[in-house]
Amino acid sequence: MGPYTGRSLNISNEINGILLNPNCEFELNFIPLNTLGQWFKLININEKDNNYNNKDFIKTSSIYEVNKAFEKSLIDWLPEFNKI
Repeated sequence: MGPYTGRSLNISNEINGILLNPNCEFELNFIPLNTLGQWFKLININEKDNNYNNKDFIKTSSIYEVNKAFEKSLIDWLPEFNKI
């Protein structure tokens, strides 16, 4: 139920996809899926900017910061509470 964490942006060169194990309660998936989206967006930005030095090291213009991603996803989630 927390933010997506523990994965380097470098992993995108080594995998073909990501499998998540979502909760049965749809609403509880907001934070993990939102932060995964932020992580994935940074991979795309860094690949587009051609910031890869080699497959083991990434020079990033944008770095995924878990705490900032978590705070942003909480802010993004707040409007959902007004829909109840």
